[in-house]
Amino acid sequence: QQLAFNCITIINSELSDNFLEAKSLEMVENRPSKQSGGIIPEHILYSCQFWVAHLQEITAPTPELQEALQLLLMHKFDLWLRVSVIKGRVQEIGPLFTWVNVSKNSLNRNQTGSDIPMQRTIVLGQS
Repeated sequence: QQLAFNCITIINSELSDNFLEAKSLEMVENRPSKQSGGIIPEHILYSCQFWVAHLQEITAPTPELQEALQLLLMHKFDLWLRVSVIKGRVQEIGPLFTWVNVSKNSLNRNQTGSDIPMQRTIVLGQS
């Protein structure tokens, strides 16, 4: 659970559009620099690549993990997906939705018992 939480926290706090602007510009100009693999720090790339896999190992998410996941899904999901595509590390997101569906009873309730919206409509190809 700690690995998933750490990865999600890194994505929430450190992943930014600034990384994409530099990488996208290189791709458009078709001139990748010698450091093109190093534009996004490795710990962020690791987090982007493995957070879903670490999340799938969890059966009883903590309230802190629930909150971090909600932030990612609401504010960083599109950015995470774009980074994954640009870096060639696209992964199947079906297991994420399966995990959310299986875990929805615990994910839909916070400590006070109020509902937390954990669904997000994703339309690929639109912002």
